[in-house]
Amino acid sequence: MKNKDYTISVLEDYSRLDEIYRLTHDTLAESGSIKRSENGRLRTCPHLDKIPETTILIAEKDNRIIGTITFTLDGPNGVHTDSWFNIETEEVRRKTNGIIGSSWRVATEKDYRNSRILVLDLMKNAFKVGLENNCTVCLFTFLNKHIRIYQRIMAAEVLAKKSVSIDGNIQTELNFMKIDVKNGWNRFKQVHE
Repeated sequence: MKNKDYTISVLEDYSRLDEIYRLTHDTLAESGSIKRSENGRLRTCPHLDKIPETTILIAEKDNRIIGTITFTLDGPNGVHTDSWFNIETEEVRRKTNGIIGSSWRVATEKDYRNSRILVLDLMKNAFKVGLENNCTVCLFTFLNKHIRIYQRIMAAEVLAKKSVSIDGNIQTELNFMKIDVKNGWNRFKQVHE
């Protein structure tokens, strides 16, 4: 999965999770979406990090993580949307005949935020994880400022919206969204390939 000046792969070394927590914190803090925390880390849903249903993708340049996205298949530990939209996630489970997944924790290093290429490459690889696992519906949580982008590039549907604490301390407005994976993938390919 070589692309541009970085390589995208599956995280195999969990000792590097701290890099991901720092990158996630910095991405949201530098965009003004959250306030900086004292420890400089954002650990959302750590109970999902080291389970078989979760795939953490990383983009690396010179052995440094410059981007990340996480994909989790629904299972005994649930998906990340259960943390803030449990009722809505349960409703999707009841209505879905197929496999549910969630894509979450998208973060990039500051030097790559002015270009959407890295984010799109990460999303493309997350789609592939979902498709390879026969996922039919994918759930997301996005900030208000990103809603229209994701509606346009993958036909995402907003199901709910609320102010939540994403790490026990930091309050922010989140939107609960879903896509049909095959339709979302087809839209994504039309817009970006």
